[in-house]
Amino acid sequence: MLARSQTRSRQQIPLRFFEELPLADVKPSLQKMASRAVSEAARVLAQGRFLEFAPRRALLTFFQKHPELFFDGNYWDEQYAGLDLEVRRPRKKHGQG
Repeated sequence: MLARSQTRSRQQIPLRFFEELPLADVKPSLQKMASRAVSEAARVLAQGRFLEFAPRRALLTFFQKHPELFFDGNYWDEQYAGLDLEVRRPRKKHGQG
């Protein structure tokens, strides 16, 4: 779903990011393109649409490495610079185990 929304994004994902993917993710991505009869794989890659075909683990890894590409109006309107990403755990009350 997120990967398909790329076409509505205001920013394309550059081809250099596809080149970052490990071979273990490139091969299934290209196989998925072939199975869906994508006739111009080079154009799809150049448009930055490779995430549509990437395995889920690759999409998650890509998001973890490049969250700034998804905020600031690209996919979500929230400003990346203003996000509070600190993980807070609830405090245990005295006497609870």
